[in-house]
Amino acid sequence: MHGSPDNVLYGIVIDNKVCHPKNNVSYLGTHAGMIGITRQTHYYVLLDQAGFSADDLLEFVHSLSYMYQRSTTTIFFVPPICYAHLAASQLGAIYED
Repeated sequence: MHGSPDNVLYGIVIDNKVCHPKNNVSYLGTHAGMIGITRQTHYYVLLDQAGFSADDLLEFVHSLSYMYQRSTTTIFFVPPICYAHLAASQLGAIYED
């Protein structure tokens, strides 16, 4: 999958120049934009109890983007966020008055 030639390449990491120099902040483009433009996800690490390096954490997040069962391609959010949103939507529909 190559996507549009005008889009940023998938797997690209932006973690310097436009990000805060001291905070663990980055942008990660995890998917190829087939039509239109791609959306890079902004990641801001609040607390890293696992002790990941910045590069290892971004590699882990990029690997997670391939794990969403409802898609055959990568997605721009990590699947745990998508699954939590889906579960909250379904529970909201169940408990709606």
